[in-house]
Amino acid sequence: MKTNGLLVALLLTLFATAVPAQDGEEKKPQAARPKPFPGPRSVWTAFYDRTKQAKAAAGAEREARLTEAGRLFDLSGVNSADRDRTGRQAADKLKFVLDRVASGVSDFWWEPKESDEAQYAWEAPDERGTVTMTRGADGNWRFSAETLSGVDDLRANVLGLDPKADNADASLLGESTIFYRYFSGWWLNRLWMLENWQWLMLLVLILAGVVVGAVFRYFIMSFSRRWARSRGVEITRGRRTGRPFALVAMAAFWFWGVPYLALPHTFDAALIGVTRVVLMVGAVWASCRIIDILTEAFAGMAARTTTKLDDLLVPMMRRAIKIFVVVLGIVWIADNLGMNVGALLAGLGIGGIAIALASKDTVENFFGAISILVDRPFQVGDWVRIGSIEGTISEVGFRSSRVRTFYDSIITFPNALLIRTPVDNMGNRRYRRIKATLGVAYDTPAAKLEAFLEGIRELIRIHPYTRKDYYLVYFSGFGDSALEILLYCFVQTPDWQTELREKQRLLLDIKRLAETLGIEFAFPTRTLHMIEAKNAQHDRTTDVGAAQSRGRRTAQQILEEFTGSETPPPVSIQRGPSESDGDSGRE
Repeated sequence: MKTNGLLVALLLTLFATAVPAQDGEEKKPQAARPKPFPGPRSVWTAFYDRTKQAKAAAGAEREARLTEAGRLFDLSGVNSADRDRTGRQAADKLKFVLDRVASGVSDFWWEPKESDEAQYAWEAPDERGTVTMTRGADGNWRFSAETLSGVDDLRANVLGLDPKADNADASLLGESTIFYRYFSGWWLNRLWMLENWQWLMLLVLILAGVVVGAVFRYFIMSFSRRWARSRGVEITRGRRTGRPFALVAMAAFWFWGVPYLALPHTFDAALIGVTRVVLMVGAVWASCRIIDILTEAFAGMAARTTTKLDDLLVPMMRRAIKIFVVVLGIVWIADNLGMNVGALLAGLGIGGIAIALASKDTVENFFGAISILVDRPFQVGDWVRIGSIEGTISEVGFRSSRVRTFYDSIITFPNALLIRTPVDNMGNRRYRRIKATLGVAYDTPAAKLEAFLEGIRELIRIHPYTRKDYYLVYFSGFGDSALEILLYCFVQTPDWQTELREKQRLLLDIKRLAETLGIEFAFPTRTLHMIEAKNAQHDRTTDVGAAQSRGRRTAQQILEEFTGSETPPPVSIQRGPSESDGDSGRE
């Protein structure tokens, strides 16, 4: 790629023009121009020698000699990416013409065209056509642009002539005349710009390219799916994913086949230019699709790992690599279209300061994404609270992240918010707290209250999901309408659904324990009781140990009767195929 060389050359030029020469310093002489050919005859001699050497050589050597012959044409109007190929084709066709109208260099006599010494012409015998040469700005003589564009007509005019030159050959390129061996007569008649056989083969080339593209897409997608299945991942992308691969194969087949049609220069240059653009666009597009397929496979592999850091990295790297590929592809396409990529990049460098000032928020969001990777305040699927935002993390990007709320909407927030806002990761809790205040009636005896407290503790000790090393169950005070009991414990559950279920099971068991022990929960009301002393029939025992034993036995009986000894699994919610894997949490 010429980008780096052009950029360095531009910087050196700017530096040289920006620094003025000091007083008294002698100016260095300018570099001498390339030595021009003395005249048109020397161009023909050079052309004759190059093509003769090409005939004697083979492979890369033949192509190099023919390229040198092609550079004797005025190719200034041709795209820089096509100049060597166009020159080789023109040299091959002109040699075909000259071999049939002259036997050697001595047959040519170049005369000034219309008394213009800057342009010489040679008339082919029998008015077969004219070959002209012009002197360029660098002083060199070359076959003119008119000769380049008219060489196809010249070749058509001499198709029926036998070669005169000793070194005559049907074609040095080979592919230019391969079909002439099989077509003759009506097939060589010209219909508009092309001969009949060229129109036919152009149609065949287009149809064959479509078939090749479809076959190539099928094999690529089949290979991708087999590769993913071998790693335990299923590729879900459909037919649209394979379209760029079909486009690349089709354009490559056209690019390969067009030279065999021996098309006129104008038609050939236009078709090759369009095919090249389609091929490059398809290559960039296909590269993005390859990244999509790879990241989908890696995302499936990451979902099976215990850490969720890779779940964050896969989508972030997917976007970064695709942006890099697209930018590189734009530079590549621009360079092949003959644009001055060095000047374009230099202009972007000059405007870099303005872009940096305008992209302050983008830079801040980028560092917010870096903080997510380094500090890992949350992972995909975690239930978080970030300011007024609450939900589960569904996606993390370089610029922004997404949270799916519990009412199933998507909130997108910039990563810069994480730099200055606390993140409450509710999904990263090992234990989930249960805190409640139980109120029992004031007429509850102390022994019965003690039995109730010990029974609650026993329920916490034997419940499958409760934390056994830290819990608090105490008679905490005398409320306005009840004796208050503090219940403070934790359950070890993976998600909110299981937490609610286990909290419900524990509270229902506490209520059953109260009903069995004859404990009445107080209402938040004021009640005036008018009773006689003889009606108070409570157990007045002072044996605390016996009361606690009774509470434990009662709790064990309740657990065996209502809860059982089996530990149920966490809650598992069946989701539809359209829902995201990270959208677990509250409803």
